Amino acid sequence: MAKIGDADIIDDELFRRKGKITELVDVIHDRNGLVIMSNHDFHATHEKTEIVSRFRKTQDAGGDLLKIAAMPQSAENVIVLMDSTNEMVTNYAQNPLVTMSMGGLGAINRLLRRFSDLR
Repeated sequence: MAKIGDADIIDDELFRRKGKITELVDVIHDRNGLVIMSNHDFHATHEKTEIVSRFRKTQDAGGDLLKIAAMPQSAENVIVLMDSTNEMVTNYAQNPLVTMSMGGLGAINRLLRRFSDLR
């Protein structure tokens, strides 16, 4: 098993640590590492307000790169995730972020990327 300090960047699931996420982020940052703060939903795509809320939580928790992956149940779900990404980039993002719709329905989302000039 890898130890903190063995890697330059660690991907951690936002809701996995139940309130202790900032402690882990602090340790990783103290060791000059970066954190990909992610959230995966392998069954559904949430509504836009929930996706943006989750992005903001990943940012507030200290993520250096923000990531959300969701499983679309329709083409509309793919559009919702892309619209949520645009909302976050346009209004809230201070860090780079990435989203992906999984599975066959999400393939188009993985081909289209929005690159942004985030600080």
